Amino acid sequence: MIIPEALAHFQNTKNNNGTMNTSNLFGLLDLVLTCVGHHDYEVAEVTFGFWYKLSEDPYHANDDDRTIKFKPYIERLIGAVCRHCQMEPDHEGLSEDLYHANDDDRTIKFKPYIERLIGAVCRHCQMEPDHEGVLEESDDFAGFRSRVSELVKDVVFIVGSASVFKHCFYSIHGQNNLPWEVTESALFIMQAVAKNILPDENEVVQSVVESLLQVPESAHAAVRFTTLLLLGELGEWMDKHPAVVEPVLHCVLRSINDPSLAVAASNSLEAITSICRDHVKSHFDILLQVVSALVTLPIPTETAVRVVKGVTKVCSRLPDHQIADALHQLCKIHVDELTRICQVENQSKVVAKTSSDPVYWLDRLASIFRNLSVNAKKSEQHPCQLAITFTWPCLSMTLDKFQTDRRVMERCCRCLRFALRLIGHQSAPLLQPLVTQMVRLYNAHHHSCFLYLASILVDEYGSENDCIGGSHLDA
Repeated sequence: MIIPEALAHFQNTKNNNGTMNTSNLFGLLDLVLTCVGHHDYEVAEVTFGFWYKLSEDPYHANDDDRTIKFKPYIERLIGAVCRHCQMEPDHEGLSEDLYHANDDDRTIKFKPYIERLIGAVCRHCQMEPDHEGVLEESDDFAGFRSRVSELVKDVVFIVGSASVFKHCFYSIHGQNNLPWEVTESALFIMQAVAKNILPDENEVVQSVVESLLQVPESAHAAVRFTTLLLLGELGEWMDKHPAVVEPVLHCVLRSINDPSLAVAASNSLEAITSICRDHVKSHFDILLQVVSALVTLPIPTETAVRVVKGVTKVCSRLPDHQIADALHQLCKIHVDELTRICQVENQSKVVAKTSSDPVYWLDRLASIFRNLSVNAKKSEQHPCQLAITFTWPCLSMTLDKFQTDRRVMERCCRCLRFALRLIGHQSAPLLQPLVTQMVRLYNAHHHSCFLYLASILVDEYGSENDCIGGSHLDA
């Protein structure tokens, strides 16, 4: 009953102008924090709605004095939630704040609260000591930790992301005999705020990255899993500190073949290749091998598509004379698989999101054409033209083979749309066979995706007299 009454009392503490009357609120905060400190994380979770409401007032009021008053309470809250998020020990498998400048005097004043904050949050986030492997997404505790992460992101501006990041790190740094679940929960909270760390931070992040790179392969799988996710969240900082990019990339690539770490490693790889693409282009051949091996990794298809997206962005940063061959190799990985599927004589029912599903490969090709960014002169051959010309026969074969499957048709047209827009008018040699096939298949099955693709062609070629009439756009 305490939380509903607290929420009701909270609503009654508003002044006439809609802001909070703090004169009688802080006793209430102490009361709610007692619940947050309870050993059962479900008791702490009941208070989340209260803290969401509370965070809105100082945020919208933009009042530094009020924010300072709330700071120790939010620090205690995050500390309690961090403790609740700790896994069990045997589970296997600071720069500027976002909104307010750091104040050393204020930091010293509230240091006891921050220490209490970190201890409490770590306890609530700990896994059970005998937990093996990493948490499954369907696990209730994983859901709780996800909500903790969102809560921390919502209220951390009151205390400062850099402060939370620092204190989480210092609470575990140099502690050789620390239980694994305590280490993991601190890394988990650091992951929640890592993107808020400014790229020019030079006080603690360097030490954090060095420590993460030293996590041994013998460490608990959950610690290694969260380590990889944290490295990915630090992508923007690494982009400004290129010396760490290569060792981090090697760390991620070493982990990607481990079934328990593949998802975390893939997510980190996507972040590193997307953000630090200028610093990893010399490793493009290795990244091609990773793309080729994605089909063997136990990761969701959406994650695989994001990895392809990141590698494509690296391809965009290659020297102009290398892009054509690199793109050809990147496309060939997917074209070969798609061709193999189309050549199966007696095609059984397609199982979605498996390697026998054409969409599995079409989405990756679409990601390539959508995310490639190349500056090409109109007077010169587009570096992507040869790769798209190479891909076209396979896409045409897919359209014919799966012409009754609306889902495959939509994804194939989507892939073609991105390909055509990538090279613009230089796709003209494909126009006649494409339009002829579109008309034939639309007359047979009336898939609406062909109408949308036709509108793209009109936008691109409608003003070109050579493309109007005959069997081109006039079809």
